[in-house]
Amino acid sequence: MRLGHHRMILAMAVVVLAACFILPAPEVGTGEVHLPWLDVSLPSFCMLKREYGIDCPGCGLTRCFISMGHGQVASAWDYHPTGVLLFVLVAAQVPYRLYQIRRLRQGRREFSHWSLLPLLCLLVVAILGQWVLRMTGIL
Repeated sequence: MRLGHHRMILAMAVVVLAACFILPAPEVGTGEVHLPWLDVSLPSFCMLKREYGIDCPGCGLTRCFISMGHGQVASAWDYHPTGVLLFVLVAAQVPYRLYQIRRLRQGRREFSHWSLLPLLCLLVVAILGQWVLRMTGIL
């Protein structure tokens, strides 16, 4: 069962990273991601933004990830500062999950480290913190 768990997370990370490299970089000025093969812009996925006109804690993550996929770190930071760290963590899932799958196939126990859960909690706090700073106009 754990092997399937690692495979699923690996597959999701690979799909997200592939999309970041395949989708065109956000347009300068508008920030829109234009899909040339459909001749449309990527729609907004944020209901809070569409319905109430305010950003949610995740607003800008898609553009941040796509910018990171194109090596545009400064633009990615402008779209979502915490998203840069989140992108690195998603990219780190590929070698980490491959390592875990290899260990399990060899009949060894999973690698587990006490710092993984606190790191995830810190990431959630950072995302919410940067959202509050943006909503108050500080960031």
